[in-house]
Amino acid sequence: MNHEALNFISSNQGKYNFYVWSNNQRTTLEEILKENNLNNLFKSTVSGTDVKLFKPDPEGFYRLYDTSQNKKDYLMIGDSENDKKAAENSGIDYLYLHI
Repeated sequence: MNHEALNFISSNQGKYNFYVWSNNQRTTLEEILKENNLNNLFKSTVSGTDVKLFKPDPEGFYRLYDTSQNKKDYLMIGDSENDKKAAENSGIDYLYLHI
């Protein structure tokens, strides 16, 4: 776990909405969140179980996307080239975070 990222997320609850978009299966994702006490930090999650097409296809983003918001208000933080391509395909900014 990247403790700086977790601290940022914890410290900015209410200021930003945080989501998880993962290619992991739903049970795996829920287990990871539970084991690390992260369940309450995210507004919503999308897993590989929830989509027909995995990243870099943007389907997962559109399951999280609030159409009343501007895409410029979204930032994808990821740790792979696949995440970067998913952000590009979704039309949102990307920040690489080494985990």
